[in-house]
Amino acid sequence: MNSCSMRHLGRPALWATLLASLALSACKTLPQQAQANPEPATAPAPTAAASPGPAGCKPVHAPSRQQAVATGAGLGAVLGGVIGSGMAKRSSVGARNGALFGALAGALAGSAYANDMGLAEQDDGSIKLNIPGKVLFASGSAEVSAAFKSTLERVAATMNEYCDVTARVVGHTDNVGQLAYNEALSLRRASTVAQTLRSLGVERSIQVQGMGPHSPLASNAHEEGRASNRRVELFIMPPPR
Repeated sequence: MNSCSMRHLGRPALWATLLASLALSACKTLPQQAQANPEPATAPAPTAAASPGPAGCKPVHAPSRQQAVATGAGLGAVLGGVIGSGMAKRSSVGARNGALFGALAGALAGSAYANDMGLAEQDDGSIKLNIPGKVLFASGSAEVSAAFKSTLERVAATMNEYCDVTARVVGHTDNVGQLAYNEALSLRRASTVAQTLRSLGVERSIQVQGMGPHSPLASNAHEEGRASNRRVELFIMPPPR
């Protein structure tokens, strides 16, 4: 497909095309000898780190390049850079937990709100999904909008796909109104997102925290900055190595 025809593709279709192309490329990255001579049935059993987890979940950390390609971790690292580039807030995203980052980026690519959200790998290896309050809640409400619930379904499915993944949900507000009200509202909103994830089948540990207006991303002196500060941050944390 040339660049002219790619420009006429919608964003979801373009991502799907890239996904298919990268998947084929990933298969070709295996050593020729490995492709021609697959491991015999008597090969040593994989290590515990590479073994599927409960209910067939995938390990986040793959111990070798070949296993990384086989489980999608290597491909996930590439997808994290390609599919998630529009949502990424720093260039190092997907550097350590490429499989998980790539899976989340791919899931969010199909959301109507993909361009509104930010996705970034943090220094501790967790992956932060920044969700603007305007797409999650009506003004002053802690009820998750019905329109956004399908996006949380995608997130929940991805969390359940990987072994031992946990989460932390942090609510934030602007500084308009009483401090106590904003602190309580931010906690209610974080709790509602956590409850929604649980209702969608996530049985992992989910911590909640309400920060009120205490961690702004922008100045509260103007509406654009206040809109940025009204948000929920979902941190998805892989198990320790």
